[in-house]
Amino acid sequence: MENKNYKNYTIEEIKCSISKGINNEEIKEEDEICYEEAEKIIKKQLKNDPNNKELLFLLGLVQYGIYSSSGDEGKSIETFKKLLRLDYEKDKVLYYLAVLYYYNKPNSKILIKKIIK
Repeated sequence: MENKNYKNYTIEEIKCSISKGINNEEIKEEDEICYEEAEKIIKKQLKNDPNNKELLFLLGLVQYGIYSSSGDEGKSIETFKKLLRLDYEKDKVLYYLAVLYYYNKPNSKILIKKIIK
């Protein structure tokens, strides 16, 4: 899903594209987003409201899409940990943290137990 035509996506466009990806829906070319550009847009929005839980969750999903396959999942993990501290929908946040740790970290079972405690 690589799109070299960067544009200023709206938060709704980012949400829609991420949702389609999560739900394994067909993503049409016009629905594709550049995750790196989406990350910049969300971070810019977060400067005005750094604890906006909805935006942070969206950022975590975008970072998950960018970094989980490259082995550089630290940014996504930190975003999801912040959401845990903010008490945002723990079931969703723990799911993504567990997946990130399970597939990318040695001794992942130990780390997952630490997160849950």
